[in-house]
Amino acid sequence: MNSNIIKFWGVRGSNPTTDSDKLEVGGDTSCVEIRTKDNEIIILDMGTGLRNLGQQLVSEKNPPIDINIFISHYHWDHILGFLSFLPLFNEKFNINIYGKTNTDGGLKDALNDILDTRFWPVTLDMFAAKITYNDIEPGRITLKNGISIESNLHPHPNGALGYRIELKDKVVTYVTDIEHPIGKALDEVSKLSRESDVLIHEAHFTPQDLPKFIGWGHSSWEEAVDIAKSSNSKQLILFHHSPTYSDDIVNNFTKDAKKVFNNVIAAKQGLEITI
Repeated sequence: MNSNIIKFWGVRGSNPTTDSDKLEVGGDTSCVEIRTKDNEIIILDMGTGLRNLGQQLVSEKNPPIDINIFISHYHWDHILGFLSFLPLFNEKFNINIYGKTNTDGGLKDALNDILDTRFWPVTLDMFAAKITYNDIEPGRITLKNGISIESNLHPHPNGALGYRIELKDKVVTYVTDIEHPIGKALDEVSKLSRESDVLIHEAHFTPQDLPKFIGWGHSSWEEAVDIAKSSNSKQLILFHHSPTYSDDIVNNFTKDAKKVFNNVIAAKQGLEITI
């Protein structure tokens, strides 16, 4: 592989959808793969899109053995794919999962909760892969391959982490499930996103709908564009689309965003970007 690749396996928020008017954008929830030119892998969130990514990994002839997963927060649409991630059942994989600590527990506690036998027939001790659960605080960590990950906590019910992924020569920033004050994008998010080659920022609601959902922890394309501009990011990808929005709605608000920030596209399931 000669380039770094970003692939979107799930782009919806809140819940998956299979409605016929939403198939172009796609119906799985948040999951983004970054595959480096050296075949290293970073996965951002474990929404329902993780299931298809897992199937892809176990079918590859030479998959990356070390899988690094960074979770923004533990709401269902960001962790439900964990239940069906096939590499968990394969002993050749080393899976390193990173997430924030809550007042009621950390990463392993959250994942163990959704594997309660009342809800699911698989428990943590059934997995064959080597799994490491890492509770992290906002700040910077460096993976053993030299990739640097900077994180910052931002406003969302119970909080969510944004991630800045610094590859050897490229920067990808991932900011989802965030509520900026309307009309005033947060400076700390702009700082996290500084000089990004690709900024993935949620646009869950349209600007018209957003005021109806104050306190829900989300943004529109306007806040995403404000961050892209203030951070001097090269490309903006609108993400975490409402499951109530049709393909036409997503395509139309992306056109509106393009009028004020030219290099912007909507994340769609299956989209691949080379950086």
